[in-house]
Amino acid sequence: MQASEKASILANFYPNPVENNFSLDIKSKTAQKLVVRITDAGGRTMVNQSYSLHYGENFYTIQTAQWAPGIYILSYQADGGEKGIKKLVKQ
Repeated sequence: MQASEKASILANFYPNPVENNFSLDIKSKTAQKLVVRITDAGGRTMVNQSYSLHYGENFYTIQTAQWAPGIYILSYQADGGEKGIKKLVKQ
């Protein structure tokens, strides 16, 4: 996920490709809510989770052990309207 100088959040996840779980690392310039949604190639929602971010680094783990191998789309949107999208590969 990319960030600009004006971005209020910087979101990264690793590893990619993923096996059983991955870490979501979000740096936030303000306390805010962030909604993370992950869908499979067929459009089925695998994760639809709201997180309350605090200023600084925020770490979350998302379990993927039960997911089928394939390509997933991770998208996020912050309270302030900031959004991002990234491809996630499950092995």
